[in-house]
Amino acid sequence: MNSFNKIIVYIIIVLIYAITRKFLQKHLCIKDSFIYHRKNNLHLWLEVTVLIILFIGFFIWGFVYMRPVEFYYYFGLFSIFLAFRTVFEWKFDKNSKRYIVSILDSVMFFIVFVISLLII
Repeated sequence: MNSFNKIIVYIIIVLIYAITRKFLQKHLCIKDSFIYHRKNNLHLWLEVTVLIILFIGFFIWGFVYMRPVEFYYYFGLFSIFLAFRTVFEWKFDKNSKRYIVSILDSVMFFIVFVISLLII
């Protein structure tokens, strides 16, 4: 697959994601804010811990095992991070329905990660 076709695939994925996200926010009355507010201190510290563990894993993968860390691995990393965030939103703030958008975010990044693995 040449570079132009790869770009087209990514653009189509992002468009589908953006349309689906706007649809969900509009019909489920989900407020979206640019700044993310954590639910409590436990959420903050566990989120920081997950990020540190994931970056240590990337460090070990890249420098200890001498494997290249490709750019699309970060899509997988961000997908795991958003999945963790979704669990906390679902557990501590079910009424806001914000976790539905977070599920969509996590799934989108996972799909981009898998497609990147397959076409690169």
